[in-house]
Amino acid sequence: MAVSIPNKGFFSSSEVPLMGHPDTLTELLQLALSEVIEKKYNGLRHDLKLAIGGDIHNNIAIAVFGNVHYLPEWYNGDTLNQNKANKFYRDLRDALKQELRKQGNLSHQDADLEHLATKFFIRPQSDDLHGVQARAKKAAFGDQTHAIGYATAETREDMPVEFVLARKLAWDLEKAVADGIIKGGHDGKVIVVVEKDDSNFYGVRQVIVAKQHDASQSLAQIVKLVKTKIIPKSLGRYNRNDIEIQVNNGKAFNHGGVLTDMGVPCDYLFYTGYWTGADAPTGEDRTKADGPLQFYSRAIAKTLLEVLKPYGCRTVKVDTSTSMGSEEIKSLSVEIRDGNNSLMYTPSVKKKILKAVIEVFPTTAEEIMSNYWCNPTDLSELIKRGAVFGYTRNQLISIFGNEGYKRITWENVDDKINLLKPKIEKYLKNK
Repeated sequence: MAVSIPNKGFFSSSEVPLMGHPDTLTELLQLALSEVIEKKYNGLRHDLKLAIGGDIHNNIAIAVFGNVHYLPEWYNGDTLNQNKANKFYRDLRDALKQELRKQGNLSHQDADLEHLATKFFIRPQSDDLHGVQARAKKAAFGDQTHAIGYATAETREDMPVEFVLARKLAWDLEKAVADGIIKGGHDGKVIVVVEKDDSNFYGVRQVIVAKQHDASQSLAQIVKLVKTKIIPKSLGRYNRNDIEIQVNNGKAFNHGGVLTDMGVPCDYLFYTGYWTGADAPTGEDRTKADGPLQFYSRAIAKTLLEVLKPYGCRTVKVDTSTSMGSEEIKSLSVEIRDGNNSLMYTPSVKKKILKAVIEVFPTTAEEIMSNYWCNPTDLSELIKRGAVFGYTRNQLISIFGNEGYKRITWENVDDKINLLKPKIEKYLKNK
């Protein structure tokens, strides 16, 4: 096969793991940890991350790493009540097992959940770990103190076109499994490659699908179904006859999930999760604003783009930084470009735009955490749909309803647009 070379611009791709892929599964398990801590333990401070793996005997193992700030009532003087600590670990283990059963997406009929091995590598959390946070008892930033927010006019979702198309295709593939059109197995991955440059979109160039399927459906059947039915529907107006399409790379994909997606057979090869689409941790401590800082930055970028579209704006990038233990952000910068990829405003005008942003958006960790947090149930639904950012208003309402949609505060920015628009228009008219 010849190597593809762009004709006019550059290639840009977006990748989405499907529901049965270990990467997605670790995200959902991470959320299960956060949810049980939030509900049963009043959101105690923690910095827990997990990994999942399997062995050649079809055993599933989960390792939980990190620190926990034990509750004061767990102590008898300076001595930790081990029974209470053990109950905490049992609750975490039960939540993980329940999530595995609920998802049903291990994609391997021999997975043995009854003998699930859950290993904890946890130490008490230092009172000084987050500085101001521990002393002042207020929300503060931890050690992930830098976030990028991005928005582009390429699509109505204000996200890059390859991002939106990959997630639409992932959504449609999951629906095909739910509807019984594709039989058996949730594992898989989607990649959409487009050609574009800083100002123009030239088309979808490549679509790669790896999709698990039951042995009762032949490879030829799956390839035909995905190529002729699912991909054209997912791409919509972007579908063309000259797109290179690969489905399962010419091989059947009957077994998947953690137990088979291992590379080489060995004891407990662990997969560590990563955030699907947002580049922020799912299991973040609710008293740290690190995760919400990412949502906050996206909300500012999307709001600015919507306000400045009538003036020719095509992309907005927001850079937000702070420091460990700080109760407020330390710096905020913005890059605003037009359809020719040229910077739009002088430093003095941009400074006024940022001043207006700060007047509309909160700047303290406590406010950011309160206003830009997604509860675990909502977040798990978004992950199941293949993305965290980038949905249209109607899609979000179809998932959550009107009230649920309002909780997705980094996409539901209508109120911020209404507040920011007159302030910025005043600056632009007077510049």
